[in-house]
Amino acid sequence: MNDDIEKCNLYYEKALAEKDIAIKSDNNIEKFLSAAKSYEKAVELIDKLIDVDLSKINFNVSCAALKEYYLYEANECLYAYNYKKGKFDASITFAKKAKAHIEDALKIIDQNFEKLNIETQNSLLIHKGNWTLSSLTVPLRLLEPLAKKAMDNGDYITALDTYRSMTDVQDKAHSYVSSSNLPEVYKRTEAANYVASKASTAMSLVGVFTLKSNKSEYHLQILEQLLIAYSFSKLGLITNPEQDRYKEGLDIIYKNIQNHLQLNKVEWFNYLTEFKDDNNLKTIMQKTNNQAYKNALAKNELENNNSKRFLLMGTFWLGIFLAIGYFVMHIASSNISWYRFIGVLFFVPLLFTILGAFILRSTNGLKEENFIKLMTLAFKINLQGLKVLGGKKDNEQNKPTEL
Repeated sequence: MNDDIEKCNLYYEKALAEKDIAIKSDNNIEKFLSAAKSYEKAVELIDKLIDVDLSKINFNVSCAALKEYYLYEANECLYAYNYKKGKFDASITFAKKAKAHIEDALKIIDQNFEKLNIETQNSLLIHKGNWTLSSLTVPLRLLEPLAKKAMDNGDYITALDTYRSMTDVQDKAHSYVSSSNLPEVYKRTEAANYVASKASTAMSLVGVFTLKSNKSEYHLQILEQLLIAYSFSKLGLITNPEQDRYKEGLDIIYKNIQNHLQLNKVEWFNYLTEFKDDNNLKTIMQKTNNQAYKNALAKNELENNNSKRFLLMGTFWLGIFLAIGYFVMHIASSNISWYRFIGVLFFVPLLFTILGAFILRSTNGLKEENFIKLMTLAFKINLQGLKVLGGKKDNEQNKPTEL
C-alpha cells in the first residue's frame, strides 16, 4: 500500500509540474495533455487504495475526496488544451465535468466530516479552502469559450454580456480569496485571473464602440477602454511575471493604443485633457510620436494654466493694438487722401478678423467649415465697403466745379 501511495504522490507532483509549464506559455500547451494523463494515473492508484473496510473511514474519505479532486484537475487540463486550440465546444464539455468533480469532492468532505478524527479533519479543511476557490472559478470555464468565440466572430455585444457575467463570477472568487487564509500562490493566481477578466471586458467594449455607425464619434470611449485593458493587463503581468500570456496580451493592447493614436493625431490635446492623470497614455504617446506629444502637452499646459494663458494672450493683443495704432496714426499724419485713409480703416477690421479666425482655427476653436464661412463673410463686407468708397470717389470726381 505504501508503494502505491508513493507512486500516487509522484504522479500528482509530475502533473503539477507539467501543468505549470503549460500555463506559462502557449508554446507548451501539449503539456496540458500529459498533465491530464498524470492525474488520471494517480486516480487509478487511488481506486486500488480505497478499502471497503469501514474501520478505515478516515483513510477512505480522504482517498475518495482526492480522487474527485484529481479528476477535476484532469478535466481542467483537458479544458485548457481544447480552449487554447480553439475547440470551444469540447472545452465546455470538459469544464462541465470538472465542475461536477470539484463539487463532489466538497460534498464528500461535508457529508463525512463529523465522522472523522481531528487529524483527518484538519487535513481536509486545508484542502477544502483551496477546493472551494476552484468551485467558485470553474463556472468561468463555461463562459470563457462563449466569450472568445463571440469575439472571434465579431459579435461584440454577446462577448460583452458574457465577459460581464464572467466578471460577476470573478468578483465572488476575488472576495472569497480576500477574506480567506489561503496560501499566497492561490491569492496571486486569483488576483491575476481577476485583472485578466477586467481587461477582457474592456476589450470587448472596444469592439462594441468600434462597431458603432460612426466610430469616429467614439474615439474617446475606445481609448478609455484600451487604457483600462492596458492597466489591468500590466497589473496581471506584475502579479504573474512568469506567465507569457500576460506579456503577450499587454503587447497586443499596446499596439492597439498606438494604432488608435496614429489614426487620431488631431485629438492628442483632447486625450491629454481627458486622461490627464494616465501616465501609461503619456508614455505610449512619447514612444509613438514624441514631437506630437510635446506639442499637445505644451498646448494642454497653456490651456490649463489661466494666468499664463492670459499673460501671453494679453501681451500678444496689446502688441497688436499698439502696432496698428501706430500704423493708423502714421497714416493719418501723412499726406494720404482722405478716401484712402478710410480704405485703410476698412482694412484694419478685416485684418483683425482674419487674424482671429486663424488663431481659432489653429487651436481647434473653429471648425474648418465655419472658418471658410467667416472668411467669405469678412471679405464680402469689406468689399462692399470699398465699393461704397469707390462710388463716393467717382461722385466726388464728377461733381461740377463751383465758380
